[in-house]
Amino acid sequence: MAGQLENDILKPGCSHEVAKPLGTRPWTSQRLTNKKEYMSTFAEGFIKYGLDKGHIKPKEEVQKELDQIWASGFYLTEDLPKNFGKWSEKKLNKFLVDHAWQPFEYYEADDIWEHIERLADQGRTYFERNR
Repeated sequence: MAGQLENDILKPGCSHEVAKPLGTRPWTSQRLTNKKEYMSTFAEGFIKYGLDKGHIKPKEEVQKELDQIWASGFYLTEDLPKNFGKWSEKKLNKFLVDHAWQPFEYYEADDIWEHIERLADQGRTYFERNR
């Protein structure tokens, strides 16, 4: 299969091929007893490696976005949506200002974003240390 290796992911060579995370192919590494077990392993692979409708993101980037969505709930009246990473800076800034929680309603978008990023980073550090 044609493709490049990027962050432990084999990219599809053609548009009809599906990218498969390396090391998560159950039929090569282990025997699964039923279809349900295979599907949960397959879904976990997609979540684990951040495969999003054929677009491959590094695992760390996906985790960082999830952490930012989590942290946004502390500063916004509505959490950032899952697709916010695809937004333009202008759209993101508008969302931040429009959904700022009352104590932050007069903050600039950059300041709100700085708070979200800081909490996301600190939260990830805490979670990693206390596994």
